[in-house]
Amino acid sequence: MTDYLSPELLGIPFDQYQRYRLVAEVLDRLRTAGEKFLLLEVGGHPGLSRKFLEDDQVIVADMLSAGHSLDMIAGAEALTACPRQ
Repeated sequence: MTDYLSPELLGIPFDQYQRYRLVAEVLDRLRTAGEKFLLLEVGGHPGLSRKFLEDDQVIVADMLSAGHSLDMIAGAEALTACPRQ
């Protein structure tokens, strides 16, 4: 579980801190024992969500992250070629 009062997290601008902490607290309440979530954050450079969701896998998709922590960027056009299951 994340220490929300760590100096590192408290140094984040208050609006971003509030947003990420709220998401983390909601997920913690929904989580069953040992459950880990897989999250996609679109436009989340520089990846602050990972600091709040340390126990989960967070994929950050942002053009500014290209080459650093970006796993994949795909436009809607690419999804039209995916077969429905």
